[in-house]
Amino acid sequence: MRGVENMLFKKDISPNVCPSMGKILTDLRKKHNMTQEQLAERLGVSPQAVSKWENDASCPDIAMLPVIANEFGITIDELFGRRESEVSANPDIDSLI
Repeated sequence: MRGVENMLFKKDISPNVCPSMGKILTDLRKKHNMTQEQLAERLGVSPQAVSKWENDASCPDIAMLPVIANEFGITIDELFGRRESEVSANPDIDSLI
């Protein structure tokens, strides 16, 4: 557990924690002919937040992920760069439902 704690609370962790999401968000926004300001307004966040996401300076809050995915008509998996073909059903989880 101590190793995990050291990883979780390490202060020199790179701020670039979600490098591919910024590119994905930028591409999606441009594909939908939106400015950062327009996307920010639709999501209820500041344009600065969208800019930080797109420049990988920060990541959207986890609660925003379904909102962002819905705005672009994609899944959360696709927002993380996973293709639908890469997402396989988990039989263990399926049996619980």
